[in-house]
Amino acid sequence: MAVNVLNSVLGEVDVSEMCWIHPHEHLLISMGEYNGETIAKYTGNMEYARRQIINMLKELRQYGVNGLIDPTPIGIGRDKAYVEFAKSVSHASGIHIFLATGLYVPSNWPQWAKEWSAEQIGDLFTKELEHGIGDTGVRPCFIKAAVGSEFAANEEKSLTACAIAQRHPVLLFTFTAPDVVGIL
Repeated sequence: MAVNVLNSVLGEVDVSEMCWIHPHEHLLISMGEYNGETIAKYTGNMEYARRQIINMLKELRQYGVNGLIDPTPIGIGRDKAYVEFAKSVSHASGIHIFLATGLYVPSNWPQWAKEWSAEQIGDLFTKELEHGIGDTGVRPCFIKAAVGSEFAANEEKSLTACAIAQRHPVLLFTFTAPDVVGIL
């Protein structure tokens, strides 16, 4: 099945509209003491960060870049506030931003992810792919899986959850391990 559209934070984008896509950049990342469950607790000046990011994205646009893949998953800041932030900078800069579903390494998981089964997590990823992140209506464009320095039960659970959600047709799948980043 050919995929003709990508899900950006501002809605579907026809693949033919895309020129250059920056493959891996976090708009904001939040890995503080609260495990980044929300950027609402971001300790920096959000408006200053927003203006700086918009300026950088506009500069990228001058070089022909019109898309940015933001692989910030659940647990390091990607929540409703993050989605709204991404929509705001996408609209202001003219750069299509593509978000992820998935989890980062287990040390950054929200408590619920540690308690849920792979099937429950996979169902959440699938729900986000099909219906959007929370009540935002913004559908992720790809799934992110991350494995820490050791492969243990939680890493297996995360990868199994990704495999469950992979049944949903997606265009990109990002896998991150220490010192290894790739888009398949």
